[in-house]
Amino acid sequence: MANYEPLIRSWGFEPIEKLSDDSNTSYVYRCSSPKKESFVVKLPENYLDSDGKFCIRREKDILSRVSDFDFVPKLLGFIDNKSTYTNGLDFGSDVNFQGVLALFKEYVFGRPLEREEKVCGFGNQSNLISLVLRLHDLGFVGIDLNNSNFIMDDSGKVWIVDLGGVYRHGDYRPDNVIRHVDMKTFDRLKSQDFKRIEELCF
Repeated sequence: MANYEPLIRSWGFEPIEKLSDDSNTSYVYRCSSPKKESFVVKLPENYLDSDGKFCIRREKDILSRVSDFDFVPKLLGFIDNKSTYTNGLDFGSDVNFQGVLALFKEYVFGRPLEREEKVCGFGNQSNLISLVLRLHDLGFVGIDLNNSNFIMDDSGKVWIVDLGGVYRHGDYRPDNVIRHVDMKTFDRLKSQDFKRIEELCF
């Protein structure tokens, strides 16, 4: 079991708590820095697991494409070996990113939806449908719409906080349950997304 806290501290950040991740493909930490109260760091559970790394790269791709939605966490940074992107995060001096893969995103204060809890309110339901339609338009399907991936903030707004496990046509993921996404699988996953929306909202 990896312990990433020393690595996170070497970047000039302080781990506050380790957050649960039902996918078992990544470790997720809530962290702070001198300039930012709270943000999330996601790292692969095992660097030998290709699917864990795939999901982190996929989530970075998605977050960069849906940044106009105010109910999806903002992408704050991304490290992929020596390639880095930061948006408001200041790393410590003399930081070595060799061999590192990490995603940084906004932390959402609130509570996760209960297991059978519905996404209530026209605004929240409209947001969810709009996001799924956008992702489908971009060619993404099989969105993980489990209740544990939703956070309700104090205002009652529902956020979708984990978008790493989605698929695209042609994906080949040998370490995943669905190894290859052909057209038949793509259409099936797309239909499942709409069915899940009905379960969540109605």
